[in-house]
Amino acid sequence: MFEALNTTSAIHFGSAYLQSLPTQIMGGDVGAIVIGLILFYISLIILNKLSYYLLKVIKYLVVVAIVLSAFYSLIMTFLEKFAGADPTYTILGLIGIAVGFVGVIIALYSLFKQATKTTKLATANNAKMLAYHKQLLMDEKARLENERKRLEMERVKVKKSALQQIVTKQSVLLSIVTYIMIAEFGVFSSVTISAPTPEIGMIMAGMFIVGVVAYVYKTYPHPIVGLKYLAVAFVFAYLLSLLLGHYWVGHTL
Repeated sequence: MFEALNTTSAIHFGSAYLQSLPTQIMGGDVGAIVIGLILFYISLIILNKLSYYLLKVIKYLVVVAIVLSAFYSLIMTFLEKFAGADPTYTILGLIGIAVGFVGVIIALYSLFKQATKTTKLATANNAKMLAYHKQLLMDEKARLENERKRLEMERVKVKKSALQQIVTKQSVLLSIVTYIMIAEFGVFSSVTISAPTPEIGMIMAGMFIVGVVAYVYKTYPHPIVGLKYLAVAFVFAYLLSLLLGHYWVGHTL
């Protein structure tokens, strides 16, 4: 057991898994598709060859691709096993399809909203740059600086009400829960390759958790809030995995 806990075994497994990733993606492994899209997005961030605005849109594109692949796998599995299935399986399948449909709508709407926002920001940024190059007079710069200070003071005075904050938090949590549900339904509905031993699986899971925490802490505007959402996501995903593993796939508790 302790020999399996060494980091070398986990690295070997991770290396072999990455090498087989293209084949698994082509085979419809939802877990492999999720990992492949995440690695693709991370590589874009590391290479930093795209603008900040375009990266934001691509992030939502990745989410849409993950949700669609999981939703497709869920539907195909449900249709194959629907005939003669027990009532519990049928009810879970219908719930999963309903949640999956909502998840697709949310993901597409978020993509549309981000793309629209990005277009407006890019247009406004280009207009500001053009005006800046055309007007370099000191008095104009002073006026713009005074205007910026005035707007900043107004922004500080305007605070969201308590009700608005609650609605915003609930909206974010609802999106997180919806994405987790459709993703897990998709993973449990496809042929996903597991780690060779539970110990190596725990090591890989630990590495993944460290990476997710680091990503949230570095990229979220309010890291503490992001980590709270992440904690809720982990707890919900763990409990849902037990439910689906037992009732959807048939594993013993």
